[in-house]
Amino acid sequence: MKEIKLRFAIVSDLHCHPEDLNNYKNNATLLFTDKLRNISKEHPVENLKELKINDSIEDVDILLCPGDFTNQSNKQGLISGWDFTFEISEILKAKSVYATLGNHDIDSRNTFTNYSFSFPKGIKKSFPLNDNDIGQFWNKGFTFIERDEYLILVINSTHYHTHDPKDPIDNPNVKGKIDRGEIEEIEKFLKKNNDDKIKIMLCHHHPKVHSRNGLGEHDFIENGEELLDVLGKYKFDFIVHGHKHDPWFGVHNTTSGYKIPILSAGSFSAKEQISHCYKVNYFHIVEIRKAKSTNGTIRTWNYKATDGWSNKMESFLPFTGFGNSENIESLVDKIEKIISLKISKKWSEIVEEIDNLEYLLPEEVEELFTMMEAKEYSFTKNSQNYPDLIYNNRLIREKHGC
Repeated sequence: MKEIKLRFAIVSDLHCHPEDLNNYKNNATLLFTDKLRNISKEHPVENLKELKINDSIEDVDILLCPGDFTNQSNKQGLISGWDFTFEISEILKAKSVYATLGNHDIDSRNTFTNYSFSFPKGIKKSFPLNDNDIGQFWNKGFTFIERDEYLILVINSTHYHTHDPKDPIDNPNVKGKIDRGEIEEIEKFLKKNNDDKIKIMLCHHHPKVHSRNGLGEHDFIENGEELLDVLGKYKFDFIVHGHKHDPWFGVHNTTSGYKIPILSAGSFSAKEQISHCYKVNYFHIVEIRKAKSTNGTIRTWNYKATDGWSNKMESFLPFTGFGNSENIESLVDKIEKIISLKISKKWSEIVEEIDNLEYLLPEEVEELFTMMEAKEYSFTKNSQNYPDLIYNNRLIREKHGC
């Protein structure tokens, strides 16, 4: 098959709402509906404009949004959060925006309405998907978006958030859910449409347990791992979710033996995680390249209210890859052939010669560094915590006696 590429941005968990000037503790976001923009670094969207220009960020094909545009079903927050999302898409030159609902986007506890989905259905403006793509999203909790080069499965993990029982664990407002019958329908669709497009799943709640940093154990998607096994069977290339405000990236081993990359996106502008688990705010740009196999890269920027957006190291790696197809020993041998007769060499030049180095998972990078260090090589890193130079210590010692 010919190679296809897709570059997409991910913006999750805005938690937008009007600022409470009387009680600062009620403010759950850094992106208020009524915030002025004259100080760019204090406004995540306004400062993103400067980042796009100053860092020469490439345009993206699409923007994916895993939900929680507002906070605690605030109606103005939902309207403004969706407007901010389209402003972000314009900044990044995205051709399309695809979103799903978060638990804060619906009034599941009937605080303001008698119907959980009154606000998200009522704001219109193609929320969360335009009329051509919405499909079964409202009535079955999922839909497929098909284009020439990609297929996106959008899951509404809040589909069952319709009442508020007393049980804190089985409460459908706490966790997400996808029904096993819906998983069966998804598999039937994929069986008929199993082509070579780039395949992505977008959801809000996490499809596998994500309970680190004291962030809770019960708010995953019920039947989520069963869904992942189906997606593994049809070789999905990427899964992205929001909800946790705790960015994490790794691969999930499905029962078919296929490994699916999963990104927990963190939050674009919520602030509760800053004090709770010392994570700031993030957005990501993912580029997937698919031919006989799939590989890709994730670039991440973080935001602090006093500093604005930056791609310096801050809890989550500013750059990581996925889809490397070579064992680490083989890559080490190739690196040695390049640098065995040199004192030092730029890591970027080595990556140009050895393509798979760009697609290493974080744990694979650590394994590679450990093996290289055992062979008397060392590295310096840049502000993004990415290798800058590699040194041949053995050769240095032979030439300079140190």
